[in-house]
Amino acid sequence: MKEIGKCNSRTFVILGLLYIGLAGFFVTTNPDNLPAAMLILPALWMYGAFYLSLLTFASLVTVQLGMARWKVGVYCAIAAGVPTILLVLRSLDQLTVKDSALLLIMTIVTVFYVGRLRFVQKTDTT
Repeated sequence: MKEIGKCNSRTFVILGLLYIGLAGFFVTTNPDNLPAAMLILPALWMYGAFYLSLLTFASLVTVQLGMARWKVGVYCAIAAGVPTILLVLRSLDQLTVKDSALLLIMTIVTVFYVGRLRFVQKTDTT
């Protein structure tokens, strides 16, 4: 498989299948006929698709920045979680300006503290 940055073409195939499957799920299902447990599936599916998309894009871009891989993963998780939470709140008719502002503040604070976080490796000096 041809390498593109740090991603191979299999990643793009998986992303395509995730988005096509998600679109197919939305088109072919009626939320009124689904059990309550199945209503969680699209949100998890969207989060997974957003996260993998962002992680793929970030792996192509952050090679030159030299960022730690775990930080890139956390930033991608946060960035994928925000639209997912907004869509879930909107689908429940609970999305208000106050909720959006609170989510924005929590996201900014989390990103700030993740950016400041550094793990120091203990070295054995004996």
